Amino acid sequence: FTGASIDGAKELTEALFPAPGPVVPERQQGWYVDLAYDVAPLLVDSPSFSLSPWLRFEDLQLQKEIPAVDGRAADPSLDQQVLTVGLQAKPHPQVVLKLDWIHVTTGADDEADDTVALGAGFAF
Repeated sequence: FTGASIDGAKELTEALFPAPGPVVPERQQGWYVDLAYDVAPLLVDSPSFSLSPWLRFEDLQLQKEIPAVDGRAADPSLDQQVLTVGLQAKPHPQVVLKLDWIHVTTGADDEADDTVALGAGFAF
């Protein structure tokens, strides 16, 4: 969980964004939970690799509270819930291969396209 507040959000909004522009939030907050489990030991005895399916759920409220400026309203698309499901393989302790599926919904009821991401990493 994390939260942030911005002092002077009303003044910043008025200085940076002429009406009818966006609004700088007074408060933001969000949280996530991330779960993973190495299933390689369930597949083979004494594996020399790891294979971890994982799941992350995030809830982001990027305009939790906004100042009253020119009748502006919070942007509902900035309230987001993000579900990420992935698979992480480590064929070697210094190499990782990742496959993720990301699904985003917003308070605006307009679902963003799902994303599939493929990644690789190497620690040296």
